[in-house]
Amino acid sequence: MKKLIYLLIASIVAMGVMVGCTKPDIKPEEQQKQEEHISKNSTLIITLYDNTTKTYLAGANAALYNVSDDALVAIVAANEKGIATFSNLDISKTYYFVIAGYDGQNYVCDEEITLEKGENRITFTVTTTTLTISVKNENGNVVSGATVRLFANSTDYAKQTNIVGSSKYTDSKGQVTFNGLDQNTTYYFYVKNDTQTNESGTYYKYCVKGANSVSTIIKEESKGIIRLNNNATGSDGGTYKFTIRNTTTGFNKTYTVSQGYYQDIKDMPAGSYTVYMEQQDGYLFSATTGTMTGTLFKDKTLTFSTANL
Repeated sequence: MKKLIYLLIASIVAMGVMVGCTKPDIKPEEQQKQEEHISKNSTLIITLYDNTTKTYLAGANAALYNVSDDALVAIVAANEKGIATFSNLDISKTYYFVIAGYDGQNYVCDEEITLEKGENRITFTVTTTTLTISVKNENGNVVSGATVRLFANSTDYAKQTNIVGSSKYTDSKGQVTFNGLDQNTTYYFYVKNDTQTNESGTYYKYCVKGANSVSTIIKEESKGIIRLNNNATGSDGGTYKFTIRNTTTGFNKTYTVSQGYYQDIKDMPAGSYTVYMEQQDGYLFSATTGTMTGTLFKDKTLTFSTANL
């Protein structure tokens, strides 16, 4: 009798185990959702760091893409610690990302990223281009509070227009730093402190990728007046264009003066100047042209006259 009871209990237990191991029917849609849930359970945490400034890229936009079709997955702004977090990623796919528009530049991490379940952490380091300008006076002392303007080319420097970013002021060490610059580019800078400038000192720097530095000296500038005198007569008379150039300071500007008049260009730095003069009207067959050179001295007037052509 006991043997019969044991056999009956064993049969019931066996049936229970078999029933407990039986998988329920799953519809194709539900199965697909389960598979997606299993595959999309990965997180990618990217720490963004600037190796030039030694700071994290707080606020930088990280754009994540699929390698297979370059499709954009998401764009995430890095937090104050330079961390951008991407959630619910598919571990069956590979990715790459772009740091978009940081300091006006794009930085691409084109190395394929393969994910595992859970958290995946990587650090991405960029090398930006910076320029530090150190300012001293004629006595070799650092100058704090001096205004510094940066220009992307010599034309803007000569005209003092289209400054890069905004004006900056030297700190207690007599320095300013401009970030997010273009590499392999020559930048021009103008420094002014009261009546002292760097017009006769260093005023440009060729910048490569990474940190760049340059020193300049400011001093009282010797200035004078350049007079453009249109006093030509006869067939040489008429309106003239005067193009003034100073290769030392980068000054290059054109003025138009009518016959019988002159124009004074004040507060011009002392130094050597070249003026190209070209007749605009009044000639019979061909325009009168010519080039003259001269040296401007402090508190003096240097005159260029069309009658001397």
